[in-house]
Amino acid sequence: MNENSNEFLLDNKLTSDLQRFLRPLYIMQFVSFGPKFLIRDGFITSNSTTVNIIRLCFAICYFIIYIAIVSIYRIKYFSKFLLNVMIFSHLLYYGSSILLNSILITIHNDINVKLILKIQKIHRFLKFQQNAYKNLIVGNWIFIIIIFLYYFMIILVQIYLKRPILIFIFLHACLLMNDLNLIYIIRLIVVLRKATVVWTSKLEQMYEMENKTLKCEGRHLRQTARWEKIFKTYIDLIEAFHAGNKILEIQIIYFIILTFIQTLINVQVVIEITMFDAAVSSLFSWSIKNIFLLTVLSWEYENSYIAHKNIQVVCLMIKCSGNVSSEVYLVCKQLWRESVGVCELLNSHKFFKVDAALPLRLLSAIIVYVIVLLQFAFL
Repeated sequence: MNENSNEFLLDNKLTSDLQRFLRPLYIMQFVSFGPKFLIRDGFITSNSTTVNIIRLCFAICYFIIYIAIVSIYRIKYFSKFLLNVMIFSHLLYYGSSILLNSILITIHNDINVKLILKIQKIHRFLKFQQNAYKNLIVGNWIFIIIIFLYYFMIILVQIYLKRPILIFIFLHACLLMNDLNLIYIIRLIVVLRKATVVWTSKLEQMYEMENKTLKCEGRHLRQTARWEKIFKTYIDLIEAFHAGNKILEIQIIYFIILTFIQTLINVQVVIEITMFDAAVSSLFSWSIKNIFLLTVLSWEYENSYIAHKNIQVVCLMIKCSGNVSSEVYLVCKQLWRESVGVCELLNSHKFFKVDAALPLRLLSAIIVYVIVLLQFAFL
């Protein structure tokens, strides 16, 4: 009884709409052995210390088994140098990914829950329509079904080629986990972007109401309270974006480096083993899939950046109109400052700037080094 009371006091009970939105993302976390939080009876809580220890032990055991499998794996068509490079990359980037994921979930234990609760708080104020939730839920299921179908087809290709299936199951489990983590962040950024657009519309509606109620003192006081509430909601939006960035920053670096290095290794494999058409297609499909996911992430961040830029425009319009009270003027001035800060936040991820040009920069770097590999091979 006391535990249930604490849950209510913590305000961590999720609405039914948000639970339906999170359900596919929550299921895929368990499939990838990395639940970022626990949802029980509609309440969201961070992982306990016991859960974190069990997950870390599982990751270590998985890594050891993976090393054992890779160390005995040999393909007669590869040169010794390329084989050593492939084994090293498998151990460094694939085997370690499950360890990295376990460590990051433990580090971001509270941030993951905070992000979901911030999203719920924002949606309570904005009052999303049912159609908007349905579209978000359908989008979640579409992403997950497509990614699982992709890996199912890849496994079928390996079976058709009579490859050692055990190592490919372990390998693609690591790759799937990385993809699901990225999809999780993408879908949350989509929610925050849509919330930003709805919030901007609400800001414009508040401005129209301000013009009508400026002469009525009683209504004006109530309107001032609404302006304070809309300002607090925007602060919640900023904190949610900040939490999303914190969760993403290490994963995006890892994902980009993995895509870059493994694509170059795949090109070298294609150069040495040109007789396997199905193998060639599966190798290149992996690179295309990664660049596609990176493009979707960059597109969502770019649209979020534009949405916050639109907030600056609306705030400047309200400030310059001269038809608002001094309190509203100060609120819009502060909103403008906060929107400038969040625009800088959206474009800063330590080593990489996540914007519409990020996939193009990655492709340019890959193409340059592919040309170098081709020159060494054929010139």
